[in-house]
Amino acid sequence: MLDHETISALGRLGLSEKEVAVYVALTTLGEATAYKIAEVSNVKKPTVYVILEDLRRKGLVLKIPHAKKQLFVANDLEEYVRDRERDVKQALCALPALRATSSPHSRVLFFSGVRGITEAMDYKFASMQDKSLASFYGNMAGSEQILSDIYEPWHEKAAAADVSFRIIVPTNSAHKHFQPLQRLAKEKPGIELRQVPFDVPPDTSIEIGDDFIRIITARDMHATIIDNMNVATTMRYIFDSVWATSSRLSTTNPNGASSSRVPRSHK
Repeated sequence: MLDHETISALGRLGLSEKEVAVYVALTTLGEATAYKIAEVSNVKKPTVYVILEDLRRKGLVLKIPHAKKQLFVANDLEEYVRDRERDVKQALCALPALRATSSPHSRVLFFSGVRGITEAMDYKFASMQDKSLASFYGNMAGSEQILSDIYEPWHEKAAAADVSFRIIVPTNSAHKHFQPLQRLAKEKPGIELRQVPFDVPPDTSIEIGDDFIRIITARDMHATIIDNMNVATTMRYIFDSVWATSSRLSTTNPNGASSSRVPRSHK
């Protein structure tokens, strides 16, 4: 008999539980009648006949010709697997055409609590490698420490995946909340923080990916994701305009005042 792992693999190839049972029984018997297959597989004889026909159409079972009794033999599994590989390749080749005819992807997702925000932070993470994230961060002075505990390891993980960051904060930010990022920027390229001379909602961050926006509110511990490339592109235009008039974020001096000057408006 085949081992459990092999039987499970057959199921993943698209065979039903009874199809697997009949095929495995036939591989054990070598060649057999439907009656014998039913005995070994514990599948009722009328059902075995139906399944044998299905397996014949799939190329997994052959009927021995010119036999006095109907005899069946299992076909080589390798040929069936190769057929499935060809099917997958053909489907992959068809994907660009299918995507071209599909409607623009757009959805809004909501998350809450520590677990929800953690899930929101990892949204589309696998596709962000070597890409850029543009972010507006509010004055984080009043935010919960637990949010900082989520952001800090996530920034390190993202930087390790070669995600680059451009982050804008207001000039009245509590810079201590961004010191871990500043330290990370010294170790990893592609991380830059700048400041602007106006305030934004004190506990809100807006992060802009290639095709989505993530909005996190610290006070309520809520996260909203807008998955829409057009919206993300528009927000990036706004971000780039603000970025052009911003100045680099400096470290705070011992008395808590910022050493950076407010940038002059560009004429």
